[in-house]
Amino acid sequence: MPIATAQRIYTIQVALLMLCYVVVLCISLRAIPLVSDRRIRVLIALTPVVPIVFVLGSMIQLLSRVDEMWRRIHLEAAALAAAMTAMLAATCGFLQNVGMPPLSGFWTFGALDVFYVISILFLRWRYR
Repeated sequence: MPIATAQRIYTIQVALLMLCYVVVLCISLRAIPLVSDRRIRVLIALTPVVPIVFVLGSMIQLLSRVDEMWRRIHLEAAALAAAMTAMLAATCGFLQNVGMPPLSGFWTFGALDVFYVISILFLRWRYR
């Protein structure tokens, strides 16, 4: 499969899955207070994980469809995104020592995604 086609399929899949994630997250956040059974509340709270699992599946699919250079770019981008997210998390943790309120874990997924996109753009430019 040509790289451009694989990238296009991946981009469409991830965009649709992220839209699904946002919708499922909003619905689950509204539904949790309406349910009294704790086990069902836990299940509802975990429903946004399902689209995330499919995003990871799309990433694995992409890596199996591209050549070694693009595989390297995506794996380096993932490593850079993880490092930048860890640095941001540590920075926020240190700022809590001087009064910054603690952040929810929700931000890490978004930060990882943003840093991944930035890393892909940088690495594509770097390897041209």
